Amino acid sequence: MSRFVLDRYKLGRFKISSNDTWEDLEDSIFDVGAGPVDTVYVITSAYLLGQYLGSSGGIEVQGHAPRSLMKVDVDIRGNPWVLDIYGNIYQSMGEVNVWRQYPWYKAKDIGASDTGAVWILNTYGQAV
Repeated sequence: MSRFVLDRYKLGRFKISSNDTWEDLEDSIFDVGAGPVDTVYVITSAYLLGQYLGSSGGIEVQGHAPRSLMKVDVDIRGNPWVLDIYGNIYQSMGEVNVWRQYPWYKAKDIGASDTGAVWILNTYGQAV
């Protein structure tokens, strides 16, 4: 998994650490997902998906991703899974502009594990 350490130190602000140095992430961040090979994605204050590119690169907004996002996590292959404000779930297929929607679920939260499992908390509070 990722070598990054994330710390939410005040509302909407995160610090990120790699190699014992801490960096304040720019802008307000609603959610952060970290995966393998130092892959970190964030949901920005504008409800957009961004990728953390390291201390020299900052956060790059992913213009090809779905909009109105509120949750993100990263699967074992380093691909982001996102949840929009309407509860729709999308998975990046690893290629630019290729997203798969899972229309049969409405969700409140999403999480990915290092075993390859992706967990969805539906609107009834049940893990699916």
